[in-house]
Amino acid sequence: MAAARRGSVTTGDALSATWRLLWTTEKEQLFIIEKAPLFGTRAGDVLQVIDVRERTLNNVITFPPDGVFFVRSGIEVASPQRVNFR
Repeated sequence: MAAARRGSVTTGDALSATWRLLWTTEKEQLFIIEKAPLFGTRAGDVLQVIDVRERTLNNVITFPPDGVFFVRSGIEVASPQRVNFR
């Protein structure tokens, strides 16, 4: 990802997308991903689906072939470069 220029808007409509999560410190997600083998499965893609206009953020962990863990939350645009998650 290219570095954002000072003063650029990073919380606009371009943020609305499905993003593959590459790294997190979020304990609940890490627990689910790490413990999946105890339930006879493995975690697949870990995604965040962000919709700035609807003010939603969905965390999605897939469990191939057809399982999914889904958590819905809200977002609030705090500044042109910052989004707070609720």
